[in-house]
Amino acid sequence: MTPRRCLAAAWLFVTACGGAGRGAATADPSAIVVAPAPAGASVVSTIVPVNASDDVAPLEIAVDAQMLCVRAAGRVHCSNAPSADVALTGSPPLEGINDAVSLALGPTFGCVATRGGKVLCFGDNTHGQLGAHLRADRSDKPVVVAGVSGARRVFASDGHACALLADDTVRCWGRNDAGQTGGSTYYLPAAHELVDAELVEGAKDVTSVAVAGSSTCAATRRRGVMCWGRTLFGGGRMMHAAQSTRPVEVPELAGLDGVSASGGAFCGIARGEVKCWGELYSLFAGELARSSKITTTGVTRARKVRIASMHGCAVLSDGSVTCWGMGSYGALGRGETTGYEAMPPETVRDVASAVDVAVGGASSCALTGAREVYCWGTWPNASGAMRKETVPVKMRLD
Repeated sequence: MTPRRCLAAAWLFVTACGGAGRGAATADPSAIVVAPAPAGASVVSTIVPVNASDDVAPLEIAVDAQMLCVRAAGRVHCSNAPSADVALTGSPPLEGINDAVSLALGPTFGCVATRGGKVLCFGDNTHGQLGAHLRADRSDKPVVVAGVSGARRVFASDGHACALLADDTVRCWGRNDAGQTGGSTYYLPAAHELVDAELVEGAKDVTSVAVAGSSTCAATRRRGVMCWGRTLFGGGRMMHAAQSTRPVEVPELAGLDGVSASGGAFCGIARGEVKCWGELYSLFAGELARSSKITTTGVTRARKVRIASMHGCAVLSDGSVTCWGMGSYGALGRGETTGYEAMPPETVRDVASAVDVAVGGASSCALTGAREVYCWGTWPNASGAMRKETVPVKMRLD
């Protein structure tokens, strides 16, 4: 693995980085104390129903454990208590954004790419995931990510984010304890204001990015998949764990489209069949949960796939939606489900003509070709208690 530098405030730099001077130092990665990822953290897939003649979808939904956001008419509206009785666009738009073209949510923060190519982020900044050189631990007002221009899409994870640029390259920023941003520097939490968005060397001709925990993968125009950070790399018929700050092409993943990620798990589509790899504990039951092989889900005819920490959903070629994984919180949309066993794929009730689906935490939302939004699962209500809907509920847009 390429040696990485460790940056922190002066008092922490001496204890965690060996006191090798000020600013940056080469450090033994095994000596770096890394804070654990948030328990139950999930990575959210954003909805991007792209028209063949338009590079920017007019409507986009993103959901995580505590928030639902919608991008409409260039503005982004977020609610931590979505309700079928209140329009999703009824909440005040994020300040300073009126030309948004891409939206992504992580468990504790969110990011937006604008038509002008900038990226703005808001929320938690513990690991510098806002990328704005802030000393503050968070910012509820969106702030501009430093060093990013020409961004077309943005992707968010537990503690890091990436932007896909107009020249099909990638820049990432935030937590980098395993090389998941593709950079050589690991900024300790006390140095979150020093975090820079770095160009991922070797990531070229990229069409989509999937970010998850300590891992990042990208699909390319050659229909290959390259990964960096702590993830599973090719090793013959079986995959093996490895770590790299530079993208590594994974032959076993060739031909996969629409890669989605959450926690340490990834899923993609090969000729309509959904295949997954990584830490699949919550997505599958039994031995498959810990398998190091690329695993098939039983889902076929898929056009889109999205996964969260406990479940996954796919849009099929006929516009129906199928979900699988942990169903105790209603996130599978098949009616009341008890127990904590992973459930096999099954069609979601009363959703037709779907163009995409977003998943996160214990909830899911689908967007239809008629610009209708349906959500199901568990999320907070206006009183702060948790609301559970085991079948899809139609949400108001305006």
